Amino acid sequence: MSNRMQTPDATTAKLDEALACVRKYGRQNAVDVTALEAAIRRLQTQLVRRVSERVLEPDAA
Repeated sequence: MSNRMQTPDATTAKLDEALACVRKYGRQNAVDVTALEAAIRRLQTQLVRRVSERVLEPDAA
C-alpha cells in the first residue's frame, strides 16, 4: 500500500462501507450504534467541506 492519500471519493466510499457495517452489527447484536453512525456522518461532512474549501482556493497546488 502506498503512502499517498486516497481520493475523497474513495474515502467517502470507505466511510459508507463502515456505516453499513456498523448498522449490520447493531442489528445483529441489538446494540444502539447511533453515536457511531453520527461520528461517521460527521467525518463524511468534514471530508466534503475540506475538499470544497481546497477547490475554492485560488492556488490549490
